[in-house]
Amino acid sequence: MRLHDDGRLLSAAIQYLETQLMPTLDEEHRFRTRLTVNALKMVERSLRTGAPQPLSAEPLSALDDATLADRIRDGQVPLDDPALLAELEGRLAARLSIHNPKWMA
Repeated sequence: MRLHDDGRLLSAAIQYLETQLMPTLDEEHRFRTRLTVNALKMVERSLRTGAPQPLSAEPLSALDDATLADRIRDGQVPLDDPALLAELEGRLAARLSIHNPKWMA
C-alpha cells in the first residue's frame, strides 16, 4: 500500500535528520532542522490518521474553512449558535491531534 510506504519513508527521513544530521550542525542550522523535523512529524501524523475531519455532524461540517468564515463574517451563521461552537471545537481538536497532539492529552 502506497500510504504505508510513504509513512515508512517519512519516518526514515525524520530519524536520519534527528539522529545523524542534527548533532553535526551549528546552532542556527540545528534550529532550522528541528523546525523541519517538527513539520515532517505533522505530515507523518496526518498520513497515519488521514486528513483532519471535523468531529461535529452538524450541517456546518460540510463547509470548508473559508466558506464557514465568510458565512460567519456575513452574519449568516450567528456567533452564539451552539452548532457553530461545536463545529469550531471539533475542527480545532482534529487539527491539534495532528499539529500538536500534546494539547489533546
